[in-house]
Amino acid sequence: MVEQSFKEKVRLKLMDCAVLYYDLLVRKDYLIFSKDFKYQKYYIVSAFEDNFLHLTGVHTNLKAKKFFEKCYQKTLEDGDFEINDKSQKGSIRRKMSFLENAIQIFSSEAIVVEENFNKNRISCSFASSDKVCTIGFTKTKITKPQTILKGYQLQNEVKVDLILCRDKGETEFQTVVYNASDMTLEECMELI
Repeated sequence: MVEQSFKEKVRLKLMDCAVLYYDLLVRKDYLIFSKDFKYQKYYIVSAFEDNFLHLTGVHTNLKAKKFFEKCYQKTLEDGDFEINDKSQKGSIRRKMSFLENAIQIFSSEAIVVEENFNKNRISCSFASSDKVCTIGFTKTKITKPQTILKGYQLQNEVKVDLILCRDKGETEFQTVVYNASDMTLEECMELI
């Protein structure tokens, strides 16, 4: 049996995670609410195909959307991305070890968030952590995934009270994903 190269392991992981990313983040929007938010009443997360590449740490000459399509369609080849040096390899290894957790962050009941998250040169409207990884979101009206960090990186966490979900393109949030107060959907909608 031939052992897989590091690049082959990364290629396979990218293709598996692209399917999960599409199902959980691209096809859905999430509303994150906490009674303790200070800067906004709630945050809406809406991911797109071209956000995926930045979360992986790999380099490619492909456009971000094309890279995602090749991952999602399971046609990504070794020549489609580069792993150039040992420091990049370490960063990619870390990202691959918790990329799946980051994609499923809104499915975790252990989720906490921090508004105005800053870490080194990273500045996000908010970041969310499940204690395994931390994912930061852009400083835009509708936030998008911006970065993934290993482990718990929050300094001023607040508890999430409510996570609602809708299919991409819908105007109303129809599904309660997480509800710390056992409210009805109608009660949840009154909060926001």
